[in-house]
Amino acid sequence: MGACAAADALNTDISTPVSENARAVSIHHAPVGMTSSESEDETICRLKFTFGRLLTTVGALEAFQRTGDNLTQYLRRHLSGDWGDLDEHDRLENERSLLNGFRLLSAYHLRDGSKIWLITEADRSCTTFLLPDEY
Repeated sequence: MGACAAADALNTDISTPVSENARAVSIHHAPVGMTSSESEDETICRLKFTFGRLLTTVGALEAFQRTGDNLTQYLRRHLSGDWGDLDEHDRLENERSLLNGFRLLSAYHLRDGSKIWLITEADRSCTTFLLPDEY
């Protein structure tokens, strides 16, 4: 498996919230066969950090379901250090955070223009997909 095995290994088994008031749901992932060629995989993603447990807020999950966007592509970009639609200051902050073990933030736009954030906690215990207004 290539460097992005973790991102490529995601399946679509997304848990339902534990209660109606739950703000996030877990996304379960398990290893599956490689879906891209090794050279393509290396071009797309060089894993810069681990992502821990993968979570999504209900709003982010609904946005992905509405647009049909594949969350794996955004996770792959995040893990490779493609921070998306951040300004230069925030990009540099992420680069410092990689070296010093701080929180990482990426921002992307879905097909319908909805903005999605990915936040990986400083201890790398989890990465969360969320809408900015859910922060």
